[in-house]
Amino acid sequence: MTTVDIQTTLSIITGVINLALLGFLINFFNTFRQIAKEREDLIKEQKNLSDTRTQVAKDELAYTDRQNKQLISEKDILQKQLTDILKSQGVDKSFLLDNSLLKNLTDDFIGKVDVLTTKLEKIEVAVRQNGHSEAIDGTYHLSVGNGYIISKDWVKATYHLDLASQAFPNDSNIHFTRGVCYANLRGGTETDIKSIDAYNKAIIYFSEIEKETRNKTYIYRGAMFKRLGKLDEAECDIKFGLSQTINKHFQADGLYNLACVYAMRNDKENLFGVIKVIKQTDFSYISAIKNHLVDYFKNFKDNEEFQKLIA
Repeated sequence: MTTVDIQTTLSIITGVINLALLGFLINFFNTFRQIAKEREDLIKEQKNLSDTRTQVAKDELAYTDRQNKQLISEKDILQKQLTDILKSQGVDKSFLLDNSLLKNLTDDFIGKVDVLTTKLEKIEVAVRQNGHSEAIDGTYHLSVGNGYIISKDWVKATYHLDLASQAFPNDSNIHFTRGVCYANLRGGTETDIKSIDAYNKAIIYFSEIEKETRNKTYIYRGAMFKRLGKLDEAECDIKFGLSQTINKHFQADGLYNLACVYAMRNDKENLFGVIKVIKQTDFSYISAIKNHLVDYFKNFKDNEEFQKLIA
């Protein structure tokens, strides 16, 4: 092969290689541009999706805010209705100081209160579920707590009154009411201790003009110590309350609880002496003794002298 032929062949080969390389480069750049375009489109799509999600979130937040405002407005209206209806029957933060009040409430009144407290509870749950948080509204929780006392729902009453006590930590009457509600739960050691704790705080914050209520609180706290089997503490509290009070109902209640303590101690002499005073003071507590022959007075349930005494 001549030199010319070799050069021609090399030129042809070089041309073919260059053409192939050119085609490869063209395809490579086209592919790169396509990928870049697809990436750009994807970024735009993601941005649009993000913008849409952001807008949806804003719309949902705005809707929730409007819903919360509507719920809170409705709550305020219902709370005023509840406060007014409770006030009409003298039901306030100190109404449990007089045990007769609950007995005198009509079924119609109790029904109205129950409807309002149930509605308010549902609104509170809805507002919490919407993620709305605010400072504790002590007045609201006090009203709702008292509402649940009317229907004797002690679990919900204690829940709301505990929150009310956080808003008004120095209010002796709220603590006293909490103590009564925890006592009425009859949930065993845990709720009995919570009742004592509430009575402790009530005693601390009672003013000088509330001495009579303080005396009753000592008797009530003594009754809770009695439930726990803390008989020395129970006797001490009950006797102190009895030594201070001039209220005949408080005296009768204290004497009954003192009789329980003596019966649990198997102290026949003191027990019989107290029962004789109870019969002269408030005979209705003899029925309470008969209702507790299986627990507080079980040591004497088969005692003939005791049976004659409570007949």
